[in-house]
Amino acid sequence: MHGRPRRSRSSLDDAGVKGSQVQILSSRQREGLRRSQACGNPLLCSRAFVEVEHAAAGLLDSTVSTMPLLDLTKLTAGLSRTWVGFLRDWDRSLRSANHPETTRYNYLLAAAQLGRYLAEYSPDPDADDAAEDPTAVTRAHVEAFQAWMIATRSSSTALNKHKGLQQFFRWLAEDEQEITRSPMERVRQPKTPTKLIPVIRDEDTKRLLEACKGKGFVQLRERMEHRPQTVRVDQDRRRDPRHPRRLLPTNYCNDSGH
Repeated sequence: MHGRPRRSRSSLDDAGVKGSQVQILSSRQREGLRRSQACGNPLLCSRAFVEVEHAAAGLLDSTVSTMPLLDLTKLTAGLSRTWVGFLRDWDRSLRSANHPETTRYNYLLAAAQLGRYLAEYSPDPDADDAAEDPTAVTRAHVEAFQAWMIATRSSSTALNKHKGLQQFFRWLAEDEQEITRSPMERVRQPKTPTKLIPVIRDEDTKRLLEACKGKGFVQLRERMEHRPQTVRVDQDRRRDPRHPRRLLPTNYCNDSGH
């Protein structure tokens, strides 16, 4: 076979790289290794240098190709300057704790929606102060927001917002010490009723099977697939092992001697 000549294992060992390592090197790593060998620097030929260079290149590629899910500027649009400042500080705290971006998005969205609700939809005349500063939010504000979420969205969405607001006000109380008590302490989680999935009735099953009856290939196949499993098992037991296509007598399997 014609092709590129292989390098001997001894020459690879002399370069400071084992054969098992060469198999996992990418084209970028091979090019870097070739250049480092050409310059004659043994430090650049080390495995650690190649791995660090490859990791840096992979990190650069990932940052260029991926699009951020969380846009804090859009998320906090329409909120007061105080609310925006607290949410930016909270996002920084979440990032430092290595929370996933989806978690940060859900948490920040819940807090931003609460601030927007207090400014635009809350019937409480005392909600103006809370719309300007999250430290002025009370239990009544949160409960009204939860009820509004249930009425306009769903109970499961309201439960998601409840969990996000718990984390926000806990951060305000414990980490920032901006409030002495969280307004979420005695706010109950909204109940999410279990949705019952309707099950097909026996009458409907019979009507479906009746509609599938026929002598065509499709109808016969459907009938075979919907046959009771016990009939299939009994039929398999009656098959003659010497002739798979021939059925044994019905009383053959009931014989105690077989």
